[in-house]
Amino acid sequence: MQHEYSVHIYWDEAEDVFVATVPELVECTASGATHEEALTAVHEAIEEWVALAKSARHPVPAPQGDPTKKVVAKGRGGRRQERNEQRRLERERGRHERRQSS
Repeated sequence: MQHEYSVHIYWDEAEDVFVATVPELVECTASGATHEEALTAVHEAIEEWVALAKSARHPVPAPQGDPTKKVVAKGRGGRRQERNEQRRLERERGRHERRQSS
């Protein structure tokens, strides 16, 4: 099931896993060895969180995301983004070193 909740995914160096959190849902987190596993696990966690809240008759917060905006999964987007950022920083360092040697 696709959800409209915001999902934040980050790398936990200490645990050596990707951790996915849902800011709108208190303590709704999941982890996985890959970005994709964490994302899949957090969607399952969201379903469980909502089901438990409803069964206990607790209010379920509305998603803060824009419901009119289509979310497209990019697969390995997190890792790709990190690699692109590292490459950009390396290019900047190279330019800086060339300027210094001139």
